[in-house]
Amino acid sequence: GSLEEERRLFYVAVTRAKDELYLSYAKYDKIKKVTYQPSRFLIEAGMAQEEA
Repeated sequence: GSLEEERRLFYVAVTRAKDELYLSYAKYDKIKKVTYQPSRFLIEAGMAQEEA
């Protein structure tokens, strides 16, 4: 359902990049003191590693 649609939209966005593609994510929010994980789609695509 929804997860598959999000995965498809991620794939479409990545494959439409013409010359370069920059993807980023916040690892830590100093104000909220929250640690974030990269998107599961970045991990699945081998573009990020799951943090311990």
